[in-house]
Amino acid sequence: MLEMVGGSFQPLLGFTLLLLCVKPGLGSSIGEGDAEVGCIGRERQALLKFKQGIVDDFGILSSWGNEEDKTDCCRWEGVQCSNLTGHVVMLDLGAYGYNESRYLRGKISHSLLGLQHLRHLDLSGNNFEGESMPEFIGSFTKMRYLNLSSTHFFGTLPYQLGNLSNLNSLDLSGNSHMSSENLDWLSHLSSLTHLNLNGVNLSKVIQWPEAITKLPSLIELHLKSCDLPSLATPSLSLVNSSASLVLLDLSFNQLHTASIYPWLFNFSNSLVHLDLSYNLLRGSLLGAFGNMVSLAYLDLSKNRLGGRIPTHFSGSLVHLELSNNFIRGSIPGTFGNMTSLASLGLSRNRLKGKIPKSFSSSLVYLDLSGNQIQGSIPDTFGNMTSLRTLCLCSNQLEGEIPKSFNNLCKLQTLELCRNNLAGVLAKNLLPCANDTLEILDLSRNRFIGSFPDFIGFSSLTRLELGYNQLNGNLPESIAQLSQLQVLNIPWNSLQGTVSEAHLFNLSKLQQFDLSFNSLLTLNFSSDWVPQFQLTDILLASCKLGPHFPGWLRSQKGVGWLDISVGCGAVAYLDLSNNLLSGELPDCWAQWKGIVVLNLEGMIPRCFSNFTAMDQKGNLVIGYNYTIPYFKELSRRSSYIDEQLLQWKGRELEYKRTLGLVKSIDLSSNKLGGEIPREVTDLLELVSLNLSRNNLIGLIPPTIGQLKALDVLDLSRNQLIGKIPDGLSEITRLSVLDLSNNNLFDRIPLGTQLQSFNSSTYEGNPQLCGLPLLKKCPRDEIRKDSPTIEGYIREAANDLWLCISIVLGFIIGFWGVCGTLILKTSWRIAYFEFVTKAKDYLLRIARN
Repeated sequence: MLEMVGGSFQPLLGFTLLLLCVKPGLGSSIGEGDAEVGCIGRERQALLKFKQGIVDDFGILSSWGNEEDKTDCCRWEGVQCSNLTGHVVMLDLGAYGYNESRYLRGKISHSLLGLQHLRHLDLSGNNFEGESMPEFIGSFTKMRYLNLSSTHFFGTLPYQLGNLSNLNSLDLSGNSHMSSENLDWLSHLSSLTHLNLNGVNLSKVIQWPEAITKLPSLIELHLKSCDLPSLATPSLSLVNSSASLVLLDLSFNQLHTASIYPWLFNFSNSLVHLDLSYNLLRGSLLGAFGNMVSLAYLDLSKNRLGGRIPTHFSGSLVHLELSNNFIRGSIPGTFGNMTSLASLGLSRNRLKGKIPKSFSSSLVYLDLSGNQIQGSIPDTFGNMTSLRTLCLCSNQLEGEIPKSFNNLCKLQTLELCRNNLAGVLAKNLLPCANDTLEILDLSRNRFIGSFPDFIGFSSLTRLELGYNQLNGNLPESIAQLSQLQVLNIPWNSLQGTVSEAHLFNLSKLQQFDLSFNSLLTLNFSSDWVPQFQLTDILLASCKLGPHFPGWLRSQKGVGWLDISVGCGAVAYLDLSNNLLSGELPDCWAQWKGIVVLNLEGMIPRCFSNFTAMDQKGNLVIGYNYTIPYFKELSRRSSYIDEQLLQWKGRELEYKRTLGLVKSIDLSSNKLGGEIPREVTDLLELVSLNLSRNNLIGLIPPTIGQLKALDVLDLSRNQLIGKIPDGLSEITRLSVLDLSNNNLFDRIPLGTQLQSFNSSTYEGNPQLCGLPLLKKCPRDEIRKDSPTIEGYIREAANDLWLCISIVLGFIIGFWGVCGTLILKTSWRIAYFEFVTKAKDYLLRIARN
């Protein structure tokens, strides 16, 4: 019995002992919901203190807490515990791990020091702006993975990172406000295999190659945009202690000496990926790159390399980018033997000769644009059936598009612009690629024939066929291009009518250019509201009239609008010389950046929304924009605006001072109604031209507040009333034309208005006063009547007469009477004289 019990007890005892031995592991896995087993209390408290320093706007740490259902920290978001010990070994809160639009911010608390078993820490993509990178990070001696990329730290890289002797991967990239004066601490990271310092300022680290050579296990090194200083003359000390480096990215630095090459060639047997693009490297391309037997990716673009293309590269090369250099000569035919080559970029060099007849059939991307290549496009291009991007723009190619292009069924981008290609475009152009083609640019060639149908091109986003000799009608099938964003077909000979049927399904359209197809008529119903929102509308010389195109009122983001015979943009708007009639739509409120407005209808009253004309602006008008190339690539660029403008009777070019030319030109149309008072709110307006319209009513009385006005032309309208007195207060006014209206009464007096020639006011029969010879009626009355000065003089004379009489009376009266009163002998003599005179007169009267 005991034997039986003992026989069954021994396996049970063994299982129990095994269970006890692995209890911690079972506690972590089973008890990931059991706080006593799955989570160590002091580490939970350390994490909660870390959370207190964090601002969690998106609820990322909502699972962290002391509540009964949240006590197991091993179940918290981003936390992972060891299956053996229960210690927290991973804290992964990287914003890029789950959603780039969600992130944490705040401070990293010292409480994390309680996680001494931490091996993996990822806080990438969060925002700790204004904070220094914590020095205590160097205390996690068991750390193997550390990612603090794009965390917005400031200051210097802490040298304490050198204490992380077990570290395998270190990513501090994207912290452009951080710097380091030396990288000596790297020498302690002997286990490091991946190092990414992209964007960190290393401009003062002179001996950066020596620091790298002390990392024997390094596999990947990223030093992009680090402002690395160029190497001095290479020394024998720069010998790599390991040949393990597989990936090296030194792009976007200012390296300009060839002394980097010997250091690079220490890795000839190991390097697979080498990126030296966007530097200042000079000299000829070294054939030694061909000795890098493992090299699969080589990017030397955007340098100043010259010479010829080497005739041999590594047979394992998949990606070769040599664009934007000074490479000359012809394209070697050896590219046809590189069976692994998938991407080849040779654009913007000085290559001549003809295109080789054969390239690797495995090519996916080929860019030869911006060279001086001649001849025709080889028919053998049709053999590159894997090709997705083909760019041959800006060369001197001739002939037709090879029919073998019909075999390119995976083609996504085809750019053949700015060549001398000719021939008739097939109606069913590139039929095999109708599901994949996204960009087609055949502009600035000499293609003839009718417009292709493009039926079924469901992925096409950009279509450019401008500056050719295409004729016929624009097919309504273009409405099937539902993904189209750019439709540019200017300077052809298209004719017929474009209506809603052509555009009704193009909801993603942004650029629309049909300009200089003078036989083309645009006919849209007055209440049509398109589904798209355009940024560029270029319809110069097309037939739009007779009414203003009402659908424009729905376009709220227009940056360039031209429906004239010239060109313009918003900052220019040019609608001149269209003979538009009726009311202009009151839809301009969203175009706040207009600087030059040329409409050439009643004038919308919301012109006051053009706030760029109410503020002092920059001298130069410039723009930044993105040029798309193909699916994953784009290039940021910029330009400075320039414009030919009619100014004071002359056509002048403005570029560096264009920002000062704030002008509204609505001339030469049939605009009616009154001049809106709101126009006078544009206080920085320099030129206002409303001439040759049917405007009525008064000149706004507040026009005097346009103190910056230099040019004012209101001629040839039907304006009435007086010229506002405020107009004489605009001291900068140098060009004025009010002729041929119905203005009346006196021209306001002032040095400004009288300084203009009489032709400024002619054609206003009831206008009078200087500088006109016609005098005002009141002037004629004043000719026969005393002038104001006369009245003043007469009044003064009368006053002095009165004063003289009064003074004379006083002096005479008191001179006689006063004397008689004061002097008795004179008084007696006076009265005796009076008595004798009386007696004398009486005697005469009696006789």
